[in-house]
Amino acid sequence: MDAPSTPVIEVVPGVGFRVMTNGVSATGATLTDAMQALSAAIAGRYETEKGDETAATRDATRQTDLVNNDRFIQGNVLQNQILLGVALGL
Repeated sequence: MDAPSTPVIEVVPGVGFRVMTNGVSATGATLTDAMQALSAAIAGRYETEKGDETAATRDATRQTDLVNNDRFIQGNVLQNQILLGVALGL
C-alpha cells in the first residue's frame, strides 16, 4: 500500500472541486461530493488490486498442483536427484 499523502483540493471553475491523493483523483459539485467520489475511487482501486492478487495466488496454486501431479516432471526431478547423488559420490 502507498504511504499516506496529504490530499490536494482544487477549485475547478464550472465543475466544482477536485480532490487528489496517492495518484487517485475525483471531482464533485461540492467538496462533500468530491470526497465521496474520491472514497469510491479508492475503494475501486483497492478491489482491483485485491482481485489481481487473488488471481496471482490462484495461478501459483494451479502451477504448484501441475508440478506436483505431473509424472513427467516428477520423473525428471527424480532423475536429477539421482544424477546429483552420483556426481557427489553418494
